[in-house]
Amino acid sequence: WMYGASVDPTELVNRLLSGPASDLTGAVETAAGKDVTMRGPVVHEGDQVTINLGGLTDADTRNRTVIAAQLIWTLDEAGIRGTYLINADGSPLISERSDGWRTADVKAFDPEPDTGPSPLHVVAGGLSRVTASGTTPVAGPLGTADDLRSAAISVNQTRVAAVADRGDRRVLLQGPYGGDVSEVTSADEISSPSFGATTGTGYALVDSRPVLWTVDDGGSAARVVRLDISEVTAVDPGPITSFQVSPDGVRVALVVGGRVLLAALSTSDRGAPSLTGVDVVSYGVSTPVVSIAWGGVTNLYLA
Repeated sequence: WMYGASVDPTELVNRLLSGPASDLTGAVETAAGKDVTMRGPVVHEGDQVTINLGGLTDADTRNRTVIAAQLIWTLDEAGIRGTYLINADGSPLISERSDGWRTADVKAFDPEPDTGPSPLHVVAGGLSRVTASGTTPVAGPLGTADDLRSAAISVNQTRVAAVADRGDRRVLLQGPYGGDVSEVTSADEISSPSFGATTGTGYALVDSRPVLWTVDDGGSAARVVRLDISEVTAVDPGPITSFQVSPDGVRVALVVGGRVLLAALSTSDRGAPSLTGVDVVSYGVSTPVVSIAWGGVTNLYLA
């Protein structure tokens, strides 16, 4: 974190180049290699922001575009905006961008893309969309269902996950919004479905254990993997009763024994999904927390 009325752009870029904070290691990474450094300060004059880098040996255009995107969105989020002139070892980072970059040039990497208004939905047996005059069942089987317990809709409103009661079991379902759904898994208890940054990956709490599920190219559930929660239990061995992944897929909020914990959604050296960098964030909350919800990537609501 950087505090103050204004942010030093040079310090900001240096922090970006030095890599993620310790609690985010394994969850995110800096595109520039460890040998990349600043060659002089960031210069912000009028509408022009100049960044000079040194030590960049990777000539791949795609990788250099990712570097540019991280620099641009980091500075833009800090209010340092304009045309970004990014140079590497005395030459433009990418020759075709010698006249500079704008945020529109790296829109695909926007960490908080504008997906338009997100309509409110409710679960009351089936899944309904809230309208100005009341509620309207969504199209497809989830709209006509009478056994849903909870549901989640992806940020871009294209996919949905839902938990249904089926006999003495609970079933996790997923599919396109308004379309047919398929079963992901079943268990004695399933709750807290959520999506992260991509629609092909979802999360849920299955028999009190966080899991990750993915879908194949055809949209069918492909696999379910338990997350490594050893760092969570080291902080609090209590039961996990709520679990939600942030819209950017970087952080996870959990309710453990009535307390709220934050963790990073990481991938271990073995390729296993893990929850790391765990920290208690509900200090000062005098009553046990029972439910959590993300309001964007920076706000968390407790109940």
